[in-house]
Amino acid sequence: MAEIPVFPKAESIIIHTGNMVNWSRLKRKPNQQATEELLSGIDEQLQSCKRTLDLNDVQYLTRLECKGNTVRECKINLAPNAATVDCNSIPCPNEDTIALKFSNEDRDNLKITVKVYLHECTPESLSEAVEKVMESLGTTYLETLLVALPENITQDFSLEAVKPVWSQLEKLVQDKHLIHIGFSDLNKQQLEQVYDWATEKPSIDQVNLASCCVMPQDLVDFAKLNLIQLLSHNDPKDILPAESFRKKLQEHFTQADSDNWQPYWTVRYSGIVKGRGVIHSKGYITKAIRDIKNRK
Repeated sequence: MAEIPVFPKAESIIIHTGNMVNWSRLKRKPNQQATEELLSGIDEQLQSCKRTLDLNDVQYLTRLECKGNTVRECKINLAPNAATVDCNSIPCPNEDTIALKFSNEDRDNLKITVKVYLHECTPESLSEAVEKVMESLGTTYLETLLVALPENITQDFSLEAVKPVWSQLEKLVQDKHLIHIGFSDLNKQQLEQVYDWATEKPSIDQVNLASCCVMPQDLVDFAKLNLIQLLSHNDPKDILPAESFRKKLQEHFTQADSDNWQPYWTVRYSGIVKGRGVIHSKGYITKAIRDIKNRK
């Protein structure tokens, strides 16, 4: 007999890992790669939220949000300029995750860096991701934001495909929501195309040293000439494979609940204490979507 799905009408789900710096030592695993760390956070939140779900209510929810200590139904879409979201909250205690929002005192002493991994190269997904992380952290601006484009975009680069996303970043800079903006994994030719076209110039480019032992010299020369900071990273090209996400859902719910989900965007944020370099906070927020009309 087939299992009855828990949330058969859900078309989107947002999961916050909460501040992973506050995880107990037993839950922290040393030297985790980004995907492993993200999946651990998703696993913790799904397990926590499942404990207190009202199985009758959740049957009718179309948009789910598992946030540290709550699972919520979002009643309105997250418009690019939305300030708040009207949600009904169902308590979902998680003793290892404290409130995400920074106090005013904390915020003044922190430098927040955000990396947005786009699974679809659209300004709408970027705007929603930035809005959500600012809302979650209780801030109106971010010091640094980096964009990791989908792998198909970086492999078969087209400036026309990137322009709408970068234009949205420029608007966020002009509206004083972002200070420094840049990319991850653009080579010299790609970065130069964006730089020559853009009004707000990229000031950072991350280079994956897994693909090269040293920074490419042409990229170094271009960055030096145009005052672009080069940073290194070792993130995978696909931070959240769809199959891995579906597997986590199936582990905690049913096969039907895990069907057809596709990651839409993922955010990693970190708050560093200014002048000290101490990590105050670190976490992930991810959104996945599915078309319930076209199930397997």
